[in-house]
Amino acid sequence: MHVSRTSIKHSLKNFEFPTFTHKNLYLTTMKIFYLISLIALLTCCQSVKKTSSASFEETAKERFGQAATIRYNQDGNFALVYANNKQEKKMPSSALHYGLYDVKTKQLLFSEQKRGGSVEWADANHIMVKSKPEVQSIDPEQNKQMAVYYINVKTLEKAYELNE
Repeated sequence: MHVSRTSIKHSLKNFEFPTFTHKNLYLTTMKIFYLISLIALLTCCQSVKKTSSASFEETAKERFGQAATIRYNQDGNFALVYANNKQEKKMPSSALHYGLYDVKTKQLLFSEQKRGGSVEWADANHIMVKSKPEVQSIDPEQNKQMAVYYINVKTLEKAYELNE
């Protein structure tokens, strides 16, 4: 196909640059703004999706360390997470760090650190904590009672006897 010079000159003579009115400029600016907003919104939604999809176990291990143990109650609604940390200057005996999680909401309900103790499920609604009392009493029975206590997972109240 051959194009002559006269046809090109004729086309260039009739060519007009588009005129930008305030309305066209406004619409172009708004389209760009909406496009940038849409990209930002999609990017934010992707990052929220990634963090919310983190499993409960990953969340617990981040807080209590990779060596943490996770035990669920009989119903599977609550999880007890605990780790025995190494001895440190501020905690001369091994430190028990434990917490109670609501599995459905992935929320930490209670957390405590004890020196030289253990923690386990007493039943579906109570955690049994065994530890050396921080303050010793003159009465050995009182010391024995303070060494073991129970935490109700629904009310988070401590009790020294388990009355069902």
